[in-house]
Amino acid sequence: MRYILTIFILLCVSLTARENPFEAVSASNTTGKATYKKDTRQNFSSTKVKLPSSARILKSVEFHFQNLDGSIESKKVSIDHKIDWHDELIVKKLLDDVATTTAPTLLSTKKPTNKVKKINFKNLVLFSIDGKSLHVKTKR
Repeated sequence: MRYILTIFILLCVSLTARENPFEAVSASNTTGKATYKKDTRQNFSSTKVKLPSSARILKSVEFHFQNLDGSIESKKVSIDHKIDWHDELIVKKLLDDVATTTAPTLLSTKKPTNKVKKINFKNLVLFSIDGKSLHVKTKR
């Protein structure tokens, strides 16, 4: 009996336990840690495409894009027009084109939103609201 008790006590003392029993023994330092990678891509403004010399009719253009949830989708735009393969095709944002073009037809379609609203507070502070900007002028 004494022999069994001694062996039992030695076994209990010699057992080693980890602080977290659910952690793997060979867990690396990066396991389970989220990595944050900064997106260094710039906003799209325009791109140029040169077609091969055998191109005569542009049938369609297809755009592949990534959604907010990470899924990939595509949109196909049918064109079906003759093209000259010497010409370079440009895909460009319309807003950039409108801002740099001075054509009267493009400028007339834009609604004027430059109404300035002024609020005077006890002749101490003057607030000027112009679209999305706020100007504060004080007596000081």
